[in-house]
Amino acid sequence: MKMKSKETITKKLSKLDDIVKYFEDTNKDFDLDLGLTQYDEAMEIVRSLKKELQSYELKIQEIKIKYNTEAGTDD
Repeated sequence: MKMKSKETITKKLSKLDDIVKYFEDTNKDFDLDLGLTQYDEAMEIVRSLKKELQSYELKIQEIKIKYNTEAGTDD
């Protein structure tokens, strides 16, 4: 079975930073089509990061519950 390649959070943030820099560059003519493509990609990255971070938040909550429960049974 082929494993699905996953970008790391760092790579996603780096790509998002590149897109922001594209919009901040005032030394060039703005290409509306490219701008829309960049905006769409940025929104997809944000959606993906939000989902991934929510997953990590849930895992952290589960770990806290696990160790709070175990700590309470040692008394």
